[in-house]
Amino acid sequence: MSIYEVARVAGVSKSTVSRVINRGAGVASTTQTAVEDAMRRLGYWPSDRRPGPKPRRVAQMVRRGVEPPRELRSGCIALVNAGRSAELLGHPYYARLQRVLRTMLAGKGLNLVLDDMSPERAPLCVSEGRVDGVILTGQSPDERFLGRLGGVPTVWMGGGPGGRLLVDHVLADNFAIGTMAAEYLLAAGCRRLAFMNPDPAANSSASREWAFCARVGSAPVERFVYHAEQPQAEDWISQALKRRLGELIDRMLASPALPDGLFLPYDQHAPIVQLLLAQRGVRSGPPGKESGIVLISVGNEEPFLGSMARRSATIDPNPQEMAAWAMDQLLARIDQPSKDPVRVMVQPYLVAPTAAEQR
Repeated sequence: MSIYEVARVAGVSKSTVSRVINRGAGVASTTQTAVEDAMRRLGYWPSDRRPGPKPRRVAQMVRRGVEPPRELRSGCIALVNAGRSAELLGHPYYARLQRVLRTMLAGKGLNLVLDDMSPERAPLCVSEGRVDGVILTGQSPDERFLGRLGGVPTVWMGGGPGGRLLVDHVLADNFAIGTMAAEYLLAAGCRRLAFMNPDPAANSSASREWAFCARVGSAPVERFVYHAEQPQAEDWISQALKRRLGELIDRMLASPALPDGLFLPYDQHAPIVQLLLAQRGVRSGPPGKESGIVLISVGNEEPFLGSMARRSATIDPNPQEMAAWAMDQLLARIDQPSKDPVRVMVQPYLVAPTAAEQR
């Protein structure tokens, strides 16, 4: 959910929404109430960490901390990786999620359990009855996955907006991510843009791609997307990404006009793309003199971006806020299992490289 959608629902301008969030002057009390009501209805969560003035604590406007029910069977909550390689649990993005969840749970006297599952195998912690609830990540949870959880209260965290809402869902605003990527490249002077994705099972990338292309407007956009007949659990591992990105880059370099701006939906793609382009004699990185292809990716994951020869811009999807929302939603679901499922979108923010990182 983006600031534009809040403005539309509240019937005000984007700048008015920004003034409400940042406690700006000149906002009537009725307008402030309308904006805050729209934020509550949409589940909009502006980042505390974005550049510029700090917003008024969003917890005071749209979110209240949820305490655990008084009687829990085990006192444990599981973070379950669905349908992906176990290597994914070591990804820096998931390390950030785990830190936030462990801290939140410890503050409530609860424990975090890590597990994984497939459509054919339930998480062991669930089948043995050792957890009170599940935060699900990885592939989009269809009826097969949810059936393996046996009715345990579940919140899905990540992915795209998808179709029918089967369980509570907390995700980054992927439409805002795609829009921000396009605006960054256009502001950098890029006029021939491209989108590249080697992972067919990444359900969040479709929304990012759509918003990116929609925001570009009249500027030409080329799509270089790897297509597989059936998503595999190994789609995220390094060997598969290198092979697929190599194929996509060769396709891009064979196109009639080389793009000058490239959007990659995940940070782990950026250093691989930069290296493969360099091996083919093409320079890439942040905008600047002789920048070649300007790159922007999503994640703000230092282990990936720090390995780049010239660090590119990234969009942070705000997993800390996603984890906090997911925990609150799960505890509320445990307490009130019959409530209709809800979807909450968390606002991302742009992280541009410093002057030193651009050299």
